[in-house]
Order: sequence, then C-alpha cells, then structure tokens
Amino acid sequence: MNQERDTKRDRFRMLTAFGMIFLVFALFLGRETVWIPCRNAVSAWWWDAVPAKVISSRIESLPRTGRAAFRIDYRYECSGIRCGSIRYSFFPENLPDEAERLLPLLRQYPAGAQITCYVDPASPMEAVIDRSIPPHYFVRGVAVLAGMLLGIGLFIHAVRIRRRSANGADGFHSNNG
Repeated sequence: MNQERDTKRDRFRMLTAFGMIFLVFALFLGRETVWIPCRNAVSAWWWDAVPAKVISSRIESLPRTGRAAFRIDYRYECSGIRCGSIRYSFFPENLPDEAERLLPLLRQYPAGAQITCYVDPASPMEAVIDRSIPPHYFVRGVAVLAGMLLGIGLFIHAVRIRRRSANGADGFHSNNG
C-alpha cells in the first residue's frame, strides 16, 4: 500500500514539475520572442508618420556566420527636434539573411532617399520604418499558447489524480479507522 501511495505521489510530483516547466518556458519564450515585439509593432500603428531622409543603407556580412544583415541609418525631425534611427523593423530576424534577397531593400532605401518613418510621439528618439507584424508570428503565438495550455493542463491533471487518490477510487472519502 505504501509503495502504491509513493508511486502516486511520484507521479503527481513529476506531472506537476513538467507542467510548471512547460508553463514557465512558454511564458518566457512568448514574452521575449512574441509578445514584446508584437506589442511594440501594434503600438507603432498609432505613432506619427514623419518624413525622413536615408543617410546610409548597406548590406553587411556578419562575422563567422556567413549571413548578411540589412543596415539603415536615417534622420528625421519631430517636434522641432532633429533625431535619427537605425531601426528598420521590430522583427529584424524576419529579414532574409542572404545578401541577394536583401538587395530589393537596398534599392528601396538608397542613401539620400526621402522615406516615411513612424515616430513615437511620447519618445521622439524611437522610430521605425516597417511596423508590420510578420504572418508567422501569429503561428508562434499559437505555439506559445499551446505550450502554456499544456503546462496548465498537466498541472490540473496532476491535481485531479491527487484528489482522486486521496478520496478513494469511487470518489468518496474512505474512513478505515
């Protein structure tokens, strides 16, 4: 009987531990890789559209990776303050990492080009050019929610097993003594 109780206690602990691991991992991953960038992009939908001038744009080769990155530097004026930014998007990892696939961006934003950037009216030093959310971020969001639900589900299942074993197999308290 003690061995059976120990087995049930171990199962409860294991399910609880896995549930909490899934939940914490999904919360952290979701916060860092989905919610913060998406929240920033959504808030930028209400930022002011401001004319800007591209100072420089280039494709850089990232050391030791063989990958390429798009770099842009632009200047704008907001509320009489001259500002500059290098942010193209809230999702830089969404850009292609091959130089050939970055060429259209380079052609679209040549040095000297007049462009529109979006500036946070509460913080004029914050600006972005592309404020869209890539479609695959919705899939990431669903995956994070699935991980959270799995963690919560494992925890609830463990609690139900624990209650059932404490109440006896028929669901009623057994008073043997």
